[in-house]
Amino acid sequence: MDEGPIPSIEAAAEAQVVLRPAAPRILIVEPDTEIRDLLKTALALEGCEVQSTPSLKDAQALLRQQLFRLVLSDSFARSQQEALAYLAALRQEVAPVPVGILTGWALTPSEVEEQGFAFLLRKPFDLNELLGRVAEALALPLDPEQHPHARLVVRVLDATNRRDFSEYAQLCAQDVQAYSWVASQADQPIVGVDALLAYIEKYLERLPHSSYTQYLLYPVPDGIAARFIWQSENAAGGRQQVAISYRYAIAGDKIAQIGTQEDIQQLWRLSGLEPAGNAPE
Repeated sequence: MDEGPIPSIEAAAEAQVVLRPAAPRILIVEPDTEIRDLLKTALALEGCEVQSTPSLKDAQALLRQQLFRLVLSDSFARSQQEALAYLAALRQEVAPVPVGILTGWALTPSEVEEQGFAFLLRKPFDLNELLGRVAEALALPLDPEQHPHARLVVRVLDATNRRDFSEYAQLCAQDVQAYSWVASQADQPIVGVDALLAYIEKYLERLPHSSYTQYLLYPVPDGIAARFIWQSENAAGGRQQVAISYRYAIAGDKIAQIGTQEDIQQLWRLSGLEPAGNAPE
């Protein structure tokens, strides 16, 4: 996994690996005060920057505004049957950021991992085991063959920030497909680089003071998954930000598909503009 600010296009083109901050940021979601404090202390001693909250609602608010490299959460379940239900929405919202589960329910590692979670630790847990699992979850390096994919994604972000749509077009396949954040209300994908750029140009005309600022990049089989901070200045001059996730499928040296779990309506609200139903056509 790589992370950092969005560099210039020249720096991105030459970078082999984007440097990580010295202190990886971890969010702990745990209702028990003693366990929460223990985790905060132990992870801080390991060099992590730790934030914590006792509630899922507060955790979701933090995750929509900030970037974290790992989430550690209690299951918040009231029965064995719903042991994963409460965390499912959180995991989907923050993907590809790994989410580890801490629970007293009799779950197995395989059923947790099948649902897309990074790992399972049964309470009461061994602290050394927890620290080992955290270290494994944080160590998701890009393979050498994925470095060009990561640089390609960073160049797309930089081109967006500079509103260089000609450069953006050169980085995408002619038949590129984009869905969700550039989709119609019927969730039909936009197909073709010309159609995609036409939408993006109109969209960004309405958001002149907006940009990507920070990112996390993760390897996936067909390209790069990413978590970003999108910062925007609203009509009143206030600066706000939202965390969003993209997945880039890459074919050769071009981006073939862009998908996201971004909350488009939230972006419109942050920008002080119309809701998504009135987005530019």
